[in-house]
Amino acid sequence: MRVPAALNSRSLSAAALLTYVLDAIASQRFVVNADSNIAAVLLWRHYEAALHPTLLWCSMAIVSMSTLIGLIGIFRSTPWGRWTLLGSYAASLVLSLFSGLAIMTPLPHFLGTVSYSCGIASLTLSFLGQRQSSTK
Repeated sequence: MRVPAALNSRSLSAAALLTYVLDAIASQRFVVNADSNIAAVLLWRHYEAALHPTLLWCSMAIVSMSTLIGLIGIFRSTPWGRWTLLGSYAASLVLSLFSGLAIMTPLPHFLGTVSYSCGIASLTLSFLGQRQSSTK
């Protein structure tokens, strides 16, 4: 028996949402700065960034919120969810070119990788499920 793509997309988007929220919590200063050596290394984050720090922070906040909205949209199987998530992933790739040095601790890096992988798989299944339903 084949499982519908919408069901797989929904479970993957739920996993992406969960790890996205955990990643947001794990990368906060009160979680990371327990060791003074790690805190000193993390000060080098965004070194040589091409964008002003305030502009970089604002654009990252917008991309983060659109990613969250897109994941919720895919979870609820709305047609705009996949396009919102696709746009936010494209914007995050472009933004990474201008954000300078990326320094992370292992836990946020792992959670971000899992969230991004689940989001990409959910996005792919969402588009494939929409394509298959339109050809029938």
